[in-house]
Amino acid sequence: MIHPAHSFKQTWELILIIVTTYASIEVPLRLVMGYPATGWILILDIIVITVFIADIVINFRTSIVVEGRLISDPRVIARKYLSSWFIVDFLAAVPFDLILIHSLGEPEANLARLISPTLLRALRMLRLIRLLRLVRLAQLLHRLGHRDLLNPAIMRLLFFGFWVTLIGHWVGCGWVAMGGIPDAPDQITRYVRGIYWAFTTLTTVGYGDVVPNNNHQTVFAILTMIVGAGMYGYIIGNVAHLLANIDVARAHFRQKMETVNAFLRYRNLPSSLQERIRNYYNYLWESRLGYDEFSFLKDLPRSLQMEVALSVNQDILEKMPILRGAPASLVREIVLSLTPQVFTPGDMIFQYGDPGQEMYMISKGTVEVLDRDKNSIATLSDGQFFGEVALLHHAPRNASLRAMDYCDIYSLDRKTFEEILERYPDFASSIQAMAEQRRGGKQS
Repeated sequence: MIHPAHSFKQTWELILIIVTTYASIEVPLRLVMGYPATGWILILDIIVITVFIADIVINFRTSIVVEGRLISDPRVIARKYLSSWFIVDFLAAVPFDLILIHSLGEPEANLARLISPTLLRALRMLRLIRLLRLVRLAQLLHRLGHRDLLNPAIMRLLFFGFWVTLIGHWVGCGWVAMGGIPDAPDQITRYVRGIYWAFTTLTTVGYGDVVPNNNHQTVFAILTMIVGAGMYGYIIGNVAHLLANIDVARAHFRQKMETVNAFLRYRNLPSSLQERIRNYYNYLWESRLGYDEFSFLKDLPRSLQMEVALSVNQDILEKMPILRGAPASLVREIVLSLTPQVFTPGDMIFQYGDPGQEMYMISKGTVEVLDRDKNSIATLSDGQFFGEVALLHHAPRNASLRAMDYCDIYSLDRKTFEEILERYPDFASSIQAMAEQRRGGKQS
């Protein structure tokens, strides 16, 4: 069975989108232009039919997901497919027009002399059955829109443009079929002017240089205007929203900053403090697009939390000497317990005498170690850790730590820290040795 996420299945869906789009454009065009299915047109027809038939076979051989479970039983798959999309796919795949026309034993170009124009037109209208695949095309485009190919807003704009163009093509073909362009010198000019009328009517411009001449054309024009009015309302109501949210992260950040600025104005905080707060949020935007990764992880199941956390924190884990050669279970336990924090230049991470409740690991940035009198005694940078002395000895902080620049730091709380030390004695020994060394140097 073919897995629904297999690369072959995804490639096949792309082929289906291309073939179905071709059919939805060519079938109405051939009806109004009246050209026969010969030469390369016939070859393309055969390719379209072959792809549609092959898709039926592939659907019978593709696993399905039911209520979150992957089903590979051929009988269940067949029963599900036969009760859903099979009829649509089958009708679109059978070349009724080619079968009936070629059963007459004459090339299509000669049939106009043998049968009535009405019957010939009815035979050609059978090609419209292939447009049933448009239902499947909408489903495939919806699935394509959920893949991480482009920004979702851009994908929606592209799909909207695609459907508007396709509808304009159909309306233009319908106008030509109703004789709306009687004075055109050739078929190409007739089609181009029909498309021109379709888009001026759909977009509610309506210059009036192409007008209906009978009741049928008038009714068709009225229906087109109704469709155009609906499309215009959709454009006003949705496209502006799509453009405004084409960068979702930036829109989210702007909304957040508006809330922050409103609070700062309401509370009338000192200008220097306001500037530090704004600098903090600007750094969040530059470093992580304004999102809190901790909140994001909480929404995921534990297995995915672990994989994401390991991937996100891979750099800091590789930088830390105490984790080199550590058991994988220890690394997983630590990485899921880390809480990300950001400190701006000059922020005090903790001060001398504060109770020790957390230890810290530096992902990026530089931290200055200060003694009791605020004199600098050391600096710590990427991959180093601090704060473990107070946790090990249940003592207050024996030094102050200050961020020298923007710092991305991960903290580990006391409870988790003690549980890890209890389960991994070798790790506890290495931490104890480093803590004793630092204790002698009066660091953290």
